Amino acid sequence: MKNRIVVVLSGLFILLSAYSAFTGVVVPEGSLGDSYLVLKPMPSFERVFGGGEEGAWTRAHPGEPAPWWQDLDSRPSAYLGDWENGSTPVGVLDMAANLLWLASLLGLIVYGLRAMVRRLGGGRRPVR
Repeated sequence: MKNRIVVVLSGLFILLSAYSAFTGVVVPEGSLGDSYLVLKPMPSFERVFGGGEEGAWTRAHPGEPAPWWQDLDSRPSAYLGDWENGSTPVGVLDMAANLLWLASLLGLIVYGLRAMVRRLGGGRRPVR
């Protein structure tokens, strides 16, 4: 039974890690908290992109082409919600996926530590 739990936690961790690596949250410049769930062009650890005052990136990087996260029209995206109206169902599912990722990571750490303690002799029975 314990091996099944470890296999399920490992599979869940790998699946949700891939989800987090290939999706990101984009906050358009000049928006009042609107956010979109977007497919990234390549996997990365970064999760949130954009935000700030309208035109801030262009002023900070004159002459450079716009980054991928500024072109939401050419990417598959889903509206996550904003600060005033709360989250959409997609936003709630994205938050649940992030929390499940954290829970699976913590579960794997706990099971690994328990196995290590048992192997090092923490589970010895007293001699009669």
